[in-house]
Amino acid sequence: LVVVSFVAFLLLWSGLLPFPAVIGLAAITGWVGHRFAPEIFLPKKKEDAATAITEVAGSQRTSWTRPLLTSAIFLTLWFAPIIALRTSRGENDVFVQTSLFFSKAAVVTFGGAYSVLSYVDQQAVDRFHWIAKGEMADGLGLAETTPGPLIMVVQFVGFLAAYRHSTGFSPLMAGTLGAVLTTWVTFVPCFFWIFLGAPYVEKLLNVHRLSSALTAITAAVVGVIATLGVNLAIATLFVKSSRASYGVFEVLVPQWETLKPTALIVTVLAFVLTFAFHRGLAVTLSTCVIVGALLRWLV
Repeated sequence: LVVVSFVAFLLLWSGLLPFPAVIGLAAITGWVGHRFAPEIFLPKKKEDAATAITEVAGSQRTSWTRPLLTSAIFLTLWFAPIIALRTSRGENDVFVQTSLFFSKAAVVTFGGAYSVLSYVDQQAVDRFHWIAKGEMADGLGLAETTPGPLIMVVQFVGFLAAYRHSTGFSPLMAGTLGAVLTTWVTFVPCFFWIFLGAPYVEKLLNVHRLSSALTAITAAVVGVIATLGVNLAIATLFVKSSRASYGVFEVLVPQWETLKPTALIVTVLAFVLTFAFHRGLAVTLSTCVIVGALLRWLV
């Protein structure tokens, strides 16, 4: 599982594979690995839980009416705005691009906000060029001021993308519409999965290969979150960075002469407060905010 995490980090950090492909590769690894090393990908406690759940869920009957009706409703709510936008504005319109991209992000949100934000960072910055690398760090900083960092960041990216690249609207109106559309295509798929899959989750837990695949995905997510941490650290601590090629790998490296001393001081302070003094989140953040403000005022 450590190897799975490390390989996921390398594949994503180097840009060899996008986030959905990394997750898919991890799932295949767990699915196949269950046959050769079930003790790694399916711990005993999961086997016991799955056996117990089978006794409860085994007598439930499967009906196709409910999932078909759920799919019809939510797929219409999900894709109707996208189809309407593509028909009226063309496939290259920024509203169409953001709605399709964030729909994909909603489909592959394995591992929570910080894992999918790595995918958003990779695509919004490097592929679509909607925002700069430093602005992604700004968006995460903005999101961390409130609960729910995922939706805050994707709204931030959706707003800036439409604000800068839309036609036919004023920048503020375009940005607002972009943020609303981003929220819609992010949340509707999530509710779709909940209403569609919740009645069958207990049964699925008894599929050992599926549980093994999820275990491998969880391991890969550790590497994915590490990628996000490295990229945001480079964007936060350095004014400039560039892409460097090492064989098949193309990685983001900082320009060391552009190191920001004040950002480094705050980062080290947060590290020490967290790991050396074991302070909580509130104390750590408030201390860093005060120190950062003082440094900004002094420097």
